[in-house]
Amino acid sequence: MKSDSEPRPSVLYEPASEAMGARAKADGLETGTPDRNRKTDADIAAAAENKIGWAAMAPTDSLKVLVRDGWVTLEGEVDWQFQKESVGAAVRVIRGVVGVSNTIAVRPR
Repeated sequence: MKSDSEPRPSVLYEPASEAMGARAKADGLETGTPDRNRKTDADIAAAAENKIGWAAMAPTDSLKVLVRDGWVTLEGEVDWQFQKESVGAAVRVIRGVVGVSNTIAVRPR
């Protein structure tokens, strides 16, 4: 049995998980590997607004983009069904988007 006065060995190695870039916290706040390509909600919202302005054939002044944890919610009104669909299609392909709720209403004619 070792006494408390004997020196304890120090750890001279790096755990494999750290060496390979894995990251985990015991407090439960963050686990998994770091993702350099991960986009913030603000990044996704900015990309969505840009993409809608260029790719979608819809009036951007009547649309609203909300992003939470990578999930995009589209709100507003358009004149035609194809406009609603083009906005949803434009946003789905943005890196970091995990899903889209397209709640855009088509104005009745």
